[in-house]
Amino acid sequence: MILAGARTVVLERLRRHGRPIIWPAEGINGGNYLYLWLRAWCFQRRGLDARVRHRPNMGPWLKEFPALAPLTLPAEDVRFRDQRLLGWHQGYGDDFSQSELQEFISDVLLQSVTFRAARDDAEEQIGDIDVVVNVRRGDYYSVEGNRRNYGFDIRAYAQAAVASLLPGGPESVAFVSDDLDWCYRELPGLWEGTRVVLIPRSGMMSDFAALAVAQRLVLANSTFSYWGGYINTQVRLQPGRIAAPEFHSRNINEGKSWHLDPRWTIIRNAASEMYRSRRNDW
Repeated sequence: MILAGARTVVLERLRRHGRPIIWPAEGINGGNYLYLWLRAWCFQRRGLDARVRHRPNMGPWLKEFPALAPLTLPAEDVRFRDQRLLGWHQGYGDDFSQSELQEFISDVLLQSVTFRAARDDAEEQIGDIDVVVNVRRGDYYSVEGNRRNYGFDIRAYAQAAVASLLPGGPESVAFVSDDLDWCYRELPGLWEGTRVVLIPRSGMMSDFAALAVAQRLVLANSTFSYWGGYINTQVRLQPGRIAAPEFHSRNINEGKSWHLDPRWTIIRNAASEMYRSRRNDW
């Protein structure tokens, strides 16, 4: 253990002035990568040759957003003396400013021709729907460790979030989710007499585009959802029409998200009751 620690210190000294390479944690995907690319973009604007080490599951993002390629370094091109920068870099206002986020979205993400087409398709699907609700299920609920950290009462949250955006009640609600069957089974009864639409899944990027163009948007407690909210804020210029849960994960920052645009409508978990009720029925 002592030898390993000494080796780490020596390597850090050798690499102190090397090229900064942002090193993704194992097992991440989606919006987590976008925060790392944003970090590299901020470094490059300051004249540093910083990039994110490539991972195979970055493929869909690099295909959809070609301007991310100059921010990405193939694994085989990492040099021995390159710095390895670890971390998540997700703190809104700490790791990046509002203006940096806006410029990154404009200069990198919104330059994508394919994403523009995906947004156009999403506009046709969503039309004049009052509010789009993003529901994250997947491994948040199928993996017990994730469920303990990220699971919460989506029904109670969705009802509160939609009411905060439309106090008189919505005429139409659409769900964008990785588990539309669950949404169809569990959520329509929250709004009696409301037209409910399930947006068919044709891939991760179609979901992303739907979040980006919604007239009103209810976010999930996921980085994928937060980035949909960031882009929607940029495109729609109405951050007050976006609701997000204050809650992100129980195992860090007392459960509170550090990713949120402060201009959004934040749904607070008073005494955490919303997130503890009906735990066995999540």
